[in-house]
Order: sequence, then structure tokens, then C-alpha cells
Amino acid sequence: MPHVVVKAKDLLAGVNVADRCEIMGGDAFKSIPKGGDAYLIKSVLMDESDESVISILRRCRSVMMPPARVIMIEHFLTQPNQPDWGQQFVDHDSR
Repeated sequence: MPHVVVKAKDLLAGVNVADRCEIMGGDAFKSIPKGGDAYLIKSVLMDESDESVISILRRCRSVMMPPARVIMIEHFLTQPNQPDWGQQFVDHDSR
């Protein structure tokens, strides 16, 4: 989302790669910019239904050209009602 990437430019500058990156906030549920080399999805898919995840990944694929990649950073969760530190990141109200 656009509000998430506000500080990304400073972070990339801090590791000397800002000149090689273009940062674009977006909403994977609506549209995804075409032509990227990499698409980073972080802490999004774990809280979505299988259908939503498939839709997001298909949307990514539709705008990607080889050798582009999708990079997913997600928390693996245990079965429901099992102790898991990753559960703190799940929006239980949205289900």
C-alpha cells in the first residue's frame, strides 16, 4: 500500500541501492504495476483466503515478464487453536 512504502527510499539509500530501485506503493487487490523486475509481497497472503491469494498471484503473473520474480515474506502459522507467535500478526476480525 502507498502508506507502507513511505520510508522505503531512505531504507534503500541506507544500504546503497536506492539508485537501482523504483518504489511503487499499490494495492494487490486492485491492480499491480507492469514491468517490474521483482514484486515484494510481505505479510499479506497469510491472512487471506485461498481464493484471494490465488487472485493476487495471478494478478502478479499477468503483469510480469521473464525473468521477473515474486518475493513473498510471510509467517508460517500452525493449525488453529495451537500456540504460535505468528498468530499475533493475523487480523482475526477480518475473517
